Amino acid sequence: MEKQLKIGLVHLDVRYKNPELNRKTLLQLNEKAAQKGHQLIVNTEMAIPGYSFQSLEDIAPHVETDSGPTMTGLQAIAQKYGVFICLGFAEKDAESGIYYNSALVLDPGGNIVCRYHKINAETRWACPGNGVQDNFFETPWGRIGVLICSDTYHGLMPRQTALKGADLIIAPANWPRGGLDPAELWRVRALENGVYMVGCNRGGRDRTMSCKNAPSCAFDPHGRTLLNRESSSSALMTVNIPLEKGRLARTKRFERLKQRHPERYRPIYLDMRHVTYGGGDYTSYYDLAPPGLYEISCYTQVATLQSILNIVQKHQIPEKSNLGVLLFPELPHQKNVMALLPVIKQQIQDSKKAVCLGFRDEAGASRQIFMTPDGMVYHHGNNWTKECISKANALPGGDCYRTIVDMGPIRAGICTPDELTHPEVAVAHAKLGCDVLFSCAGHIEPSWQIVAAAKTLERINIAVAGHNMGFICQPPESHDRWKENLNTASGVCRAMLDSNETRSKKFQDRLDFMTLLCQT
Repeated sequence: MEKQLKIGLVHLDVRYKNPELNRKTLLQLNEKAAQKGHQLIVNTEMAIPGYSFQSLEDIAPHVETDSGPTMTGLQAIAQKYGVFICLGFAEKDAESGIYYNSALVLDPGGNIVCRYHKINAETRWACPGNGVQDNFFETPWGRIGVLICSDTYHGLMPRQTALKGADLIIAPANWPRGGLDPAELWRVRALENGVYMVGCNRGGRDRTMSCKNAPSCAFDPHGRTLLNRESSSSALMTVNIPLEKGRLARTKRFERLKQRHPERYRPIYLDMRHVTYGGGDYTSYYDLAPPGLYEISCYTQVATLQSILNIVQKHQIPEKSNLGVLLFPELPHQKNVMALLPVIKQQIQDSKKAVCLGFRDEAGASRQIFMTPDGMVYHHGNNWTKECISKANALPGGDCYRTIVDMGPIRAGICTPDELTHPEVAVAHAKLGCDVLFSCAGHIEPSWQIVAAAKTLERINIAVAGHNMGFICQPPESHDRWKENLNTASGVCRAMLDSNETRSKKFQDRLDFMTLLCQT
């Protein structure tokens, strides 16, 4: 019984508009990989023509069909050595003449067992793929999923691939470091889905883009690095993935996906593209309060109710801020928490302060409590059910169950730390107009922090207070990494935000919503 899966990554120095040289080098490296015993060989995105084309006419001489010279050459290698091969290339559909940025997978018999068209395709020449296409193939080691480069940027495409049963996701890519590092993002996708994540990048220089520092990477379901390597020149890289009884491990994926609550994620299917038609934004669409400045303060190492009360009393909101939100770490139990709520409520009523607390109930489940300046107290927890929803605004003292709160210049979402690991939560709240997600946590692991921070890619701010760490993250500009305020010492992490910056949003909408909302 096999103990490991040997994967070869053909990290190619792709020469722009030089298909003959690229094909020759690619076939040589694929044969070398097969000879060295690699069982699955992954090639880069757009490996034969290069990447940056300006029009249909520009790329027309460089597209191939699935019976072209590159695929024919790779089929011979797959058959000769009995290996799986994945190729990223510019494909011309033989029947329609449509051009795609494609990834094709050959089995050991040379048969095409997966044909994936990039969803976030290059708008100047490529037709985007169908969101419900089957982007996986079967192997003796388990089901393997395929995505291409920026299709891993937003969280729901890797998530739906994991929901389809993939325990390993491979991604041909043209993605250099600088701005958002693809290695960091691919690690997040491995962690949040409990899968192996392998990205095959490239070297060299394209028309305008340098890929000399583009990393080829592999991460296990725990986010541990198996490979993170750059090469300006062509290189064959190896990743050995351990197998359990000859199969890819799936325990972590089952654990991650079992925690989902699809009934809470239905807003993800909303088509929000029309919001901006006519120059509108989420303020006008949802009739939100006018946007403006607000301050978030995430306190760390605050362990007693009295210390929380002291901070609330002393905290001063800057004059220019329309609202100040104070977040505190999760308390270990709910003893006396409820008794403190009326005291805090009295302290902040008719002020510009809001307070977010967390604790563990008798069953160990996370509970979040949010108190607003107008005297409302909102409760939320992991076992939030349809019964809780029906109790909205029915609790004594103005309390209610809700995950979305409008106050001052913001619409805010409340979620537990467990919920914040799921991309569906961020997308659902963002599509409902939320500017920020708040959560109170216990001890925060660095791997959990990066998974939570990456939710800003769904165009929503994230603020979390924990015992050992507090952080406030904002959506990135262009292709940059998200903005981050982080405190790992005793004290406070603080930032002044502007809700003007989160009232215009764009989403990945070519998705398999049936899989995302029906699969558990």
